[in-house]
Amino acid sequence: MRVRFYVHFQVALLVVAKFLHWLVSSIYGSFLLTLALYWWLIEFTSFRPLTPSELLLWFDSLKSDDKTAIATALITVIGFLVAFQTGYSAARLEALMQMEHAAASAFTARTNEFGDTARHLMGFARTIEEAHHDAATDPSLRDSIAKFLTKEAPTHVLLQQRLLELATATNNLSIDWHYVLMRHLGAPWHAVELGEIAGALVAKADFVPDVAMISPNASAEQVLRHFSVEGARAYLDAYDLYGHTFSRPLSRIRAPLLGHTLSANVAAIVNYVEIQRRGKRGMI
Repeated sequence: MRVRFYVHFQVALLVVAKFLHWLVSSIYGSFLLTLALYWWLIEFTSFRPLTPSELLLWFDSLKSDDKTAIATALITVIGFLVAFQTGYSAARLEALMQMEHAAASAFTARTNEFGDTARHLMGFARTIEEAHHDAATDPSLRDSIAKFLTKEAPTHVLLQQRLLELATATNNLSIDWHYVLMRHLGAPWHAVELGEIAGALVAKADFVPDVAMISPNASAEQVLRHFSVEGARAYLDAYDLYGHTFSRPLSRIRAPLLGHTLSANVAAIVNYVEIQRRGKRGMI
């Protein structure tokens, strides 16, 4: 209960702070603040500001030169405020779009590299599985198989290390782009889901041994025992379960981030409906 109270309290503070910032930093907020001050003066002080009708009568009573001067000044000030607010909003929106594009590119690049590395390791895991099968079927191949695996292992040990680094970096993306993701409903949770998928896959990517730990005088059977077929199969199972699921959270992260630039139109809606219809029929 206490945790929920603090969470709700923080959300309330953020909403109040955002509203106060909007009041003092935008032309519309300033106008609303002026109306609130006008109402406060009437209701809670002895000071009586002019009503709109009284203000018009006062303006009408002025000399022509004074009317011209006041009207010109009002037009100049209001025009400047509107132009400033429009320019500020456009510059702010452009900066935000650049940040969102950078976030989308970062997630895409990191996820693609992780997927490529995981796919290469999957190929080597399948090679280990087939090597054990071939060695059991034809013992005369054991020496050549052991030499091949020993030769390929250092490269894939580096891939294992790189996969771990990428999994950590993928988890850190949700922290690095936290404030950008928080602007879009569901995006932070999809970023967390992406990190969880990477973590679940990398947890099984420890099946390639360090060949430096293998004795140079080890027999082919001893070398093959270092290349665990159980570890390779565990990674293959994990890849079958998680290796093809990266696109789902990634697309749900990219879609809102690129939504300002690639907004939906009639063609997008028609294509979406057609894709859903074909998907239900098993055509795609």
